[in-house]
Amino acid sequence: MPLLDSYFNVLEAATFLGVHPETVKRLCQRGRLPAEKIHNTWLIHREKLEQFAVTYNDPRRGKKTKRVGGGDPKCLPDYVTRRFTGRG
Repeated sequence: MPLLDSYFNVLEAATFLGVHPETVKRLCQRGRLPAEKIHNTWLIHREKLEQFAVTYNDPRRGKKTKRVGGGDPKCLPDYVTRRFTGRG
């Protein structure tokens, strides 16, 4: 298993959390979401993202909206699921 397979990029993390990619970048920049910046790319460790998803509460969100991914790995697009499960 290659080292980077346990990391999400910004787009994958945004899908996982059900938020816009710019929101993920902002969370990383402000240190709210633990991540490593390699060159021009934020990399978020899978376990850290899962822990963050459990406690994440966006203060700007109203109660009417529902997150697409909502932190549920089952809601990830197929290409992300295949990458982490090795299936497909």
